[in-house]
Amino acid sequence: MSLRTGLLALAAVMVLAACGTTTNVAVRTTPSALPPSGSASTSPSSPSPSPSPSPSPLPTASAVSVPSWATLSASCTGSPSAHEAVVMMQGSNSKVLADVTDAAHPRTLCTIKGNWVPQLVTQRMVSWSATQNPGQTGPSVLATLDVFSGATAVIANWQGGFWMDGVHAWSPDESAIAYVTSSASAVNLHLLSGGGDRTIATYGSVPGRGFNPDEDSAYLGFSSDGKYLALVETFTSGGAAHLQIRKTKD
Repeated sequence: MSLRTGLLALAAVMVLAACGTTTNVAVRTTPSALPPSGSASTSPSSPSPSPSPSPSPLPTASAVSVPSWATLSASCTGSPSAHEAVVMMQGSNSKVLADVTDAAHPRTLCTIKGNWVPQLVTQRMVSWSATQNPGQTGPSVLATLDVFSGATAVIANWQGGFWMDGVHAWSPDESAIAYVTSSASAVNLHLLSGGGDRTIATYGSVPGRGFNPDEDSAYLGFSSDGKYLALVETFTSGGAAHLQIRKTKD
């Protein structure tokens, strides 16, 4: 087992030991557009015999419109399902929201258009990050889209564009979001909730060594009760892994 793989496993085990299973994770090392052969999440939503309305993801979402270079849109032919995943169907480069109740025969609910990588948050909503100038300092945003209504919102915006910029994860109740900003001067880990946007960790900038797909990775996720947050990454220290587990609430 490699050091990188072992530390990723250690992060998951430590959060698991603190508070049970981990929740959804956004793992992306750079905010570049989705390549044609990119992978997609295949984890369906948890089943619920009687789904209740999801809490408001962030009550203080920005009124700023999603800029044209950062947009995602969706066209839907179905309605929300209890078991969903954002996937790419075999033989297609299009991202779709699918009903995966029958995982062997997924049914397309919505087609998602745009160059960015959507992450499923609720039965209706996806989130994504985008940067205008990947690899250079420039505007970056974190945004959401209700795929069925078309409503969009900017959750956060900053000057970024470097490795790990925009990696993010939602708390289990969607009331908070952790995200990474990466500029030429520093990498910052933020925790955004109804109480505001806090920087909870700061690292040095990512060295200009490029990306090694065999060695580099980033993991960000919450524990199942939302009280703990784990980040493990290999970018800010020249290949050695950094592991952080933070308590998010009392």
